Amino acid sequence: MSIASLDSARQIRAPWSYGRPIKRIYLAARYSRHVELSGYAAELKPLGYEVTSRWIQGRDSHLDDAADVGVKRELAVRDIEDLLRADMCLSFTEAAGALASRGGRHVEFGMAYAKGMASWVVGHRENVFHCLDRVRFFATWDECLAALELRARVP
Repeated sequence: MSIASLDSARQIRAPWSYGRPIKRIYLAARYSRHVELSGYAAELKPLGYEVTSRWIQGRDSHLDDAADVGVKRELAVRDIEDLLRADMCLSFTEAAGALASRGGRHVEFGMAYAKGMASWVVGHRENVFHCLDRVRFFATWDECLAALELRARVP
């Protein structure tokens, strides 16, 4: 089966756009954007959404690449738990040639997509998976927020 037909196949399509409620959202992005994403989380709360991403609180900024493997493992497990509590993964991406990062957001996005969660991208299509039919794409946060506001009004 080709990749194109996989994306269209019934077994990969999730029912999220056909009435499954979205109440909990996981925000995925470069860690250095945690302050920005905390602001977005504040905008989502009055709409009735719960943001499950604890990483945006910025409590781990003291860690660097030299941090203990055990500590990194704990953070990964926490992020996975947060992602799996969500109904949607909202991934904030970077322009081509942007500052390099560790790429955890790509793992989170892939896990959400494979699990059949709503998978939305804000910013740029960083990789081929962001071009799949089931992925909703928004160039800006304002466009995405408008779509989430509309969803919040649907009973």
